[in-house]
Amino acid sequence: MGAAYFSYLLAVLLGTLALCFFFRIRIPVRRALTAVFPAALLFVAWDAWAVFRGHWTFNPDAVLGIFIGNQPLEEIAFFFVIPFFYITVWEIAKAKVK
Repeated sequence: MGAAYFSYLLAVLLGTLALCFFFRIRIPVRRALTAVFPAALLFVAWDAWAVFRGHWTFNPDAVLGIFIGNQPLEEIAFFFVIPFFYITVWEIAKAKVK
């Protein structure tokens, strides 16, 4: 078991939170989840299907080993952490353009 994938996501999440703090951006979590959750569900399902079909796998040396179905926890978190980063960048850009 490894933590490479988790480490990358943690770095992105901590970086996103640092950006929020530095630029004094407050992301409405409920609105963000409303935007992200449906797409995340769709992509997690698609990802699970692709793994089931053997289109790809996850390197056990790069993930923590916590699986939900055939998906490592990090893969599911990816579909929430990365969109949260993009929403944050979008909010920063909107604030700076004003």
